[in-house]
Amino acid sequence: MHFNGVKSLKVSSFTIGFLLLTSVYAEDFGIAVPGQLSEDHFEREQKKSEKKKKEEGFSYVMGEGNGKDLSQTDENDYQPDQSPAFSVPGDGNNDLKLNISENDKLLSTGYKAPHSLENEENLVSFEGDELYDNFYDNGDSAFSFTYIQDDYNVSDSRGIFQRSFVDAEDSRRGGYLHLNFDRFINRAFLSTFYGVGLGVGFSEGEGIFSDSTSTKSNVTFQLFTIPVDMRLGMTIGRGKYFKLSVAGGPSVMGISQSRDDKERGEDEKHRRQYSFGYFGQAKAQISLSALFKDLAMGGFSQYQMTNMYLNLEARHQSYENFEDDISITGTSFGLGFTFEYL
Repeated sequence: MHFNGVKSLKVSSFTIGFLLLTSVYAEDFGIAVPGQLSEDHFEREQKKSEKKKKEEGFSYVMGEGNGKDLSQTDENDYQPDQSPAFSVPGDGNNDLKLNISENDKLLSTGYKAPHSLENEENLVSFEGDELYDNFYDNGDSAFSFTYIQDDYNVSDSRGIFQRSFVDAEDSRRGGYLHLNFDRFINRAFLSTFYGVGLGVGFSEGEGIFSDSTSTKSNVTFQLFTIPVDMRLGMTIGRGKYFKLSVAGGPSVMGISQSRDDKERGEDEKHRRQYSFGYFGQAKAQISLSALFKDLAMGGFSQYQMTNMYLNLEARHQSYENFEDDISITGTSFGLGFTFEYL
């Protein structure tokens, strides 16, 4: 009897150990064992908990709470008068008001949505036309340079200029190069502006003996003429392709004559004098930016240039109060360019 009791005890111990081992393996392989809760049970309990919290006024958020459960926040915590951390254009938030100038608006290209550049070639062409419509007549300032041929009437009591700088065989009149800097007062169909102008003219002639009209000397004369203008003007028209511009005002011209038969520092090497006078100017302007949109967009993006014009120009001037008995008057014509910019 004693032997059988020991044997029964060993069998029972082996049976219990085998059951424990098989239950562990069963659990590892996802097989439910008696008394084990299934995965579906936990999912159902979690969904019930979430539904209960929503019904009680809680919502799940990401982030931290101030001493509260990290997984929930109370609806009463929301303060409608608090400003959002950021706003999106068009979201109805008027608390943030930006002070943006007109020039900044023109220079801003905005943002582009994803996939908005499909069929890019047609889009770029459309945007170029649209952007040019916005900025082509919005320049604040203008810079121009013009070449004017020297067809002015230069007269003196003895006719020396005519014989030396016009009639002489090797004489030449190089014309004037004018630079103008203008600032617009207003922009409209009739725009007004003010500015300054500087010109440089050059002529070269041969010395003629005073008692002869044909016998020349071996002396070469060079004459520089330098007009300085105070400008007040207006432009007429707001069309893309064409407009007119007129300007005028007081002016002063300086002249400097030199001769090559004198050494530097000698009294008669240079002769300088000046005269007050006036000028008038008219331009027919053709917009190159309107004709060549790529040129317009490149100039605007790189130099803030709103328009470039080809100018057909006429200039009238009069200076008659030099120290010597000389006058420079008349009208001459030329060609130039004007650049308007922000």
